[in-house]
Amino acid sequence: MKDDLPHSLAHWDGKHIDHLVSLYNSHISDATFIDDIIQLYQSHEDLRRATSWLIKHHYDKANTLSVKQVNKILGIVNHLQHWESQLHVLQIMPKFNIDSKMAEHLEPFVREKMSSSKKFVKAAAYEAYLEIVRNIPELRHEYRLICEEALTHESASVRAKVRKILKKIPD
Repeated sequence: MKDDLPHSLAHWDGKHIDHLVSLYNSHISDATFIDDIIQLYQSHEDLRRATSWLIKHHYDKANTLSVKQVNKILGIVNHLQHWESQLHVLQIMPKFNIDSKMAEHLEPFVREKMSSSKKFVKAAAYEAYLEIVRNIPELRHEYRLICEEALTHESASVRAKVRKILKKIPD
């Protein structure tokens, strides 16, 4: 890992993504860049907002990660303290090809985030939970009921997401 990477990430102001985009564009051709980002994500709580954003940005650029890399990212979801880190991981979770063992690991985390006070986290959690249900079909009926209940009391943005999800829940 380049020594300047943690330093550069630590100097992100937490608001403007230009710094992170520039960092990504400068280092993406480095063979170990994504592994280095994942390692920092795993080991440095103070860098998780930036590293989770970079991982999400990597996916937004139509890239993928290996199963080993995905497992490293998802393996520590219960340790994500900041809501933005939680949001980033929840947003990319539907893009991961998770198995039933990982779904069982993720289920409590994702279910808890469906009650988040942050509406973006909540909406992303509803969508991520669909991936859990695809791997644990016995949760399907309960999830449908949770979604139908959400239509009666959630914010408009969450309701819009839930309406789309209800169309995707397998019968």
